[in-house]
Amino acid sequence: MIRSLQKKFIIVALISVAVVITTVLGILYLYFHIGTYNRIFGMIDFIAKNNGEMPLAISEEPPGDIDFTEESPYFTRYYTVEVDKNDKISYYNLDHIAAVNGEDAGEFAQLIRSKGNVKGVIKQDDIFYAYKATVRSDGGAIIVFLDCTENILYLKRLMQNSILLGVVCVLFFFLVISAVSKRAIKPMIDNIQRQEEFITNAGHEIKTPLAIISANTEYLEMIQGENQWTKSTLNQTQRLTVLVNKLIRLTKLGEEDSSARSDVDVSSVVSESVKAFEVLAQKEEKKLSSDIEEGIVLSAVKEDINEIASILTDNAVKYCDEGGNISVSLKKNTFSGFTLEVSNTYKDGKDIDYEKFFDRFYREDHSHNSKKQGYGIGLSMLKAYAEKYKGKITVSYKDESIKFKFTV
Repeated sequence: MIRSLQKKFIIVALISVAVVITTVLGILYLYFHIGTYNRIFGMIDFIAKNNGEMPLAISEEPPGDIDFTEESPYFTRYYTVEVDKNDKISYYNLDHIAAVNGEDAGEFAQLIRSKGNVKGVIKQDDIFYAYKATVRSDGGAIIVFLDCTENILYLKRLMQNSILLGVVCVLFFFLVISAVSKRAIKPMIDNIQRQEEFITNAGHEIKTPLAIISANTEYLEMIQGENQWTKSTLNQTQRLTVLVNKLIRLTKLGEEDSSARSDVDVSSVVSESVKAFEVLAQKEEKKLSSDIEEGIVLSAVKEDINEIASILTDNAVKYCDEGGNISVSLKKNTFSGFTLEVSNTYKDGKDIDYEKFFDRFYREDHSHNSKKQGYGIGLSMLKAYAEKYKGKITVSYKDESIKFKFTV
């Protein structure tokens, strides 16, 4: 139990840290990504506005986020291509680029116009060019290509470093969280242990007066004969004894030694458990059918498998509609383990929060009347068994039928 709680605490804390780190780094990267592309296309707009030439000096502050200095016209690598309204090249300027010739410039321009792209990024060899087509009043366009290789590589390095930093941070926090997890969950563990100790001690203390009450009632029956009062007392005493035993059993589930397990014929155990409820189902005029695959073996405690099958089948028989159908299915999983499905017709099953079914002492019948005998802890025991065997218990409702699925 302690290891399970510690593991859950580490997983939840680590996921929270990972989400925070990913969000922060993602926002930072997005900020730099948007800013970089705004500067790139801002520079392209600035060049296009000046008829495809970057001026040696400007008289006013450059627009947007453009970092324009006296050296900008000399180290900025770009070229321009002008096309007429029929997309034929009328002029190109390669004075500020060395890696592109006239043929390449024309091909790029025609490719862009044929695809209808207004702006974007293309790659030639190892060089990235950002481009944008500005339409003129005569129907032609001037297309400015700007060498943005350093900017693109900067963003790639930023992403790689962000991912690396994120992984390192998550690993660091994993070590920190693992180191302090025991101390962090210690109050919770102490509280759970005190609750379990109280239930166990109280259960054993209650057993003694229950045994005395039962013995005294049986003695009265021997002397005075059986009557409705002694019969009712014995029934309620028996019910309370079963409840106490179940509570003690539930608190001990997480403490059992795995060495007590052995190879169990799950198919045989489930089959026997289902047969035990056939008479009860027939008595209540309910149809109980089963489809059990043979030869399913699992390393487990036999009593656990029997109780899992019994709780599910008993619950289905108990809450099945009058004259309804109950189905039990046991199948072997693809690789290992098994899946036990138990379903029953339940017309009143709409608009119910089925997740609460696994809460201790929860019963869907809020009146807790005695027509359906139960304590509301059977399904919570199934949840404990699922955790013990690292499995899963789920419940679903469809077509006026409720289905429980226990997977190991």
